[in-house]
Amino acid sequence: IQIANERDEAQRQTRLAQESLDFLAGMFEAADPDVAQNHDLSAIDVLDIGASRIEKELSDQPEIQSNLYMTLGKTYWRLGQYEKADQMVSRAVQINESLYSNDLVMRFDALILKATLEGTAGDAALATEMLDDLARRAEQEFGANHVRTLRARNNLGTEYFYSGQLDRALELYEDVYRRKVDSFGRGDETTLSTAVNLVQSYVKRGDAGRAMEFGKENLAIAEDALGPLHTVTIGLINNVAAAVYRAEGAPASIPYYEDGLQRSEQVFGRQSLTVARKRAQIGSILADAGELEHGEAMQREALETMAAITGLDDARVQVARSNYAMTLGLMGRHDEVLEM
Repeated sequence: IQIANERDEAQRQTRLAQESLDFLAGMFEAADPDVAQNHDLSAIDVLDIGASRIEKELSDQPEIQSNLYMTLGKTYWRLGQYEKADQMVSRAVQINESLYSNDLVMRFDALILKATLEGTAGDAALATEMLDDLARRAEQEFGANHVRTLRARNNLGTEYFYSGQLDRALELYEDVYRRKVDSFGRGDETTLSTAVNLVQSYVKRGDAGRAMEFGKENLAIAEDALGPLHTVTIGLINNVAAAVYRAEGAPASIPYYEDGLQRSEQVFGRQSLTVARKRAQIGSILADAGELEHGEAMQREALETMAAITGLDDARVQVARSNYAMTLGLMGRHDEVLEM
């Protein structure tokens, strides 16, 4: 009976995946200039059209709806469209609650992403409450060393980190890292993702030497286990760069930052929000190191890209604008600072 159930579940998952892919293919076909009447559809436009179609055309297929809402939610999130991402993920959570009310496995991914989006939106208290509850439920159902339990605890650590509770974040990260090493090994992707968080936390705490040593050690492991263009490897490069900046100064850190930027451009594209934020950061560091013209050019390009994607009111755009104004001030371009 168990074998038959596993076979049926595998067939169900295959069917859902194929039907979801078919729907997504139709979405992207609508953006093809040879098909669409409007040849200027942006990525956001395509996602908006797809979201509307999911609601209208798949109302009798809730499992496929849930899969697609999660896919669109993640994509909106990566594009910096956090409100739309939350709308999509909230619909997935709602559908999953009605379909799988007693099955945490089927509801887990949507719940953890929903909590993350709450934190991104600025409600750290709600995000922390949701992740703490999810981690406790996962431990009860799956065990303390299960990948879902450790994922929820790792994300809870991240919420503590961004809400300024650094000691609690480090306590969670270090515990999760030890458990992952014991369960999955040091070269596992999830283990290395927690190493990224630990390096960042050590830098934040002011322990740049430990961050640099631990980061370089794990970067070498990630290069070998995951490859040079894996997002976790790139995350380690960026955090090692921050550690070197704190320990040895801006000039020593620039090669690490530029290496991370080049890899990010290969993975995400030059005009992506992720790359723009990294370019703004490097531009500021270059200016700090005395390379004002180079740093100004990088900050200006990054700021234009970020503003086009998220708008000027986004908090990270405001930080980038502030850093850019400082660079302009160092260059003696005070009129431009006043215009900003």
